[in-house]
Amino acid sequence: MILDVLKPIDSLTLREKKIYRNLPATWKIRPEICFANAAEEECFYLFSEKGQPEGFPKLQQAKTITLYMVSARGEEILYFEKKAGVFGIRMEIFDAGERILGSIQKASKSIRNTYELYDAGDKPLFLVEGPAMLPESFTIRKDGEPIGKISRKLAREPEEGVARQDHFGIIFPMGCDARDKGILLGAQILIDLSH
Repeated sequence: MILDVLKPIDSLTLREKKIYRNLPATWKIRPEICFANAAEEECFYLFSEKGQPEGFPKLQQAKTITLYMVSARGEEILYFEKKAGVFGIRMEIFDAGERILGSIQKASKSIRNTYELYDAGDKPLFLVEGPAMLPESFTIRKDGEPIGKISRKLAREPEEGVARQDHFGIIFPMGCDARDKGILLGAQILIDLSH
């Protein structure tokens, strides 16, 4: 299963770059952003459904977006659909076979920045919470216990021509399976777009 590429990964950080170093020369489109490992090496690329990058600020302002997560070999791993409207902000996560893995709903009833993560059957999986003001760090909770973290990380090497030098990174909970990692990546993207 293609989703298994996420199994050995323990952390990823979103990065916005002017030049992506590991893109195959044959690719004619540019990603919006990428996921990088702890050594800042590009692992996965996120492409907009529009085909050409519009820039991170436009992604943040969009009411609806679809982002496709692709490996450096060009294999689609996941895709993420964000929808914002009267009833809040929601993101759904699908595998490459277009099967829903789960969803994230930004909680409107909480004074804190709270995101509720659900599996494909809408059963609660995780709660991700951060402070109400200037959220820099979010705690991933399962059954009320802290098990992981999503936090803002500065790029090691600042790059000119990008909108932001800091994006959110995730440390996955121990024993997390590939499906749950995919859903947590959706939360990481939604948090990054929101803050």
